Parts: sequence; C-alpha cells; structure tokens
Amino acid sequence: MSEQTSGKTPLVKIYGRLGSAEAYQLRDFLHRCDVPFEWIPLEGDTQARLPVCEFPDGTRMESPTIRQVIEKLGWFANPSRAEYDLAIYGAGPAGLSAAVYGSSDGLKTVLVERWAIGGQAASSPRIENYLGFPEAPAARSSPSARASRPISSARRSCSRARACAPR
Repeated sequence: MSEQTSGKTPLVKIYGRLGSAEAYQLRDFLHRCDVPFEWIPLEGDTQARLPVCEFPDGTRMESPTIRQVIEKLGWFANPSRAEYDLAIYGAGPAGLSAAVYGSSDGLKTVLVERWAIGGQAASSPRIENYLGFPEAPAARSSPSARASRPISSARRSCSRARACAPR
C-alpha cells in the first residue's frame, strides 16, 4: 500500500523496504522540506538497489543520496559570486530574518542550509510567534505554513536562498 504525504502531486516516488534506514532518511528529509512524495513499500526480492526514487520526468535513481535528490529537484546551487558581503549559515527563523534584512539593505547575501529551510520552527507545532506572522495565531497555523512566508521573502530578497545538502 502506497502512502502520499499530502494532497499535492508527488515530486518524488520512493520505492523501498520497510525498515530501511536509507529510505527513511530520504522520506524524513523530503517531509521536513515539505516536498510532496509518495512512499511505495516493496516486499520480496528485487534487482534494484533500494531505495529507488522516481521523478515526474521519468528519471529513476537507485540508492540516491540526499544531495543527488536535491540536485535533481534543482535546489542545490553553487555560489553565483566569488564573494559575498554577508554569509548566513542556518535557515531557521533567525537566519531567514538576517537574509531578508541583509539583502534589503543591498548586501550581497548567501544563505546556506544543510537540511531543511525553516529550522525547527518549520516542524514544531508549539511556536506562538514567528517571523512573517504579526499576531499570535501563528500557533494555530501548520509548521510548514509558518515557514513558507519567511522562506518566500528570503527567496525574493537573497542572491541565493536554497537548500544545500551535506557532501
């Protein structure tokens, strides 16, 4: 039985075995980044090296790393400049805020995130105020909704605001 993460069309289909650490890493990363995916558990012997990721264009990757999936989704970017005025490491609430304000002041800004943009605030339901939400009702919104406003603002403002996977 397959499992879809949201009502959205999946950007990735992941085929793998239940209990696979590699498949779990991919699923966890995509979930934290709010990427719609479909999990299709496989049983029995198969010729493929699992997990296998399938993309809408038909591309299939056997046993991919998180970085390979990010590159395929177009999220990984090498720096577009030789130097920056402001480098921010970590795209949690403070990093996103710094990127927005630094860029709006005209600084050449780069934002580097190792895992998931939004930090813990993008996954924790217990935050009562959050960048981009002027009132306390942020506590009632979903974690991914809370993270989407500052992420959008950072992408508009920054020279580069993209996820970067570990090497």
